[in-house]
Amino acid sequence: MFQALVEIAARVAQEVEWELIAPNTLCLAFATNERAVLFVQLIRALPTTGVVLLGTEVIVTW
Repeated sequence: MFQALVEIAARVAQEVEWELIAPNTLCLAFATNERAVLFVQLIRALPTTGVVLLGTEVIVTW
């Protein structure tokens, strides 16, 4: 799951920072809110347990 999320994020934006903040929790920081929203829309089909959008940051758990 981690690899899939990072690959999708790289396709959405060339400049994206990410950090694994817990064993199954990834925090991603995008340059713009639009890119963050696009990422959230693209991962909707993945089996995540939670997605939080905070401006330009997205926190995903699985």
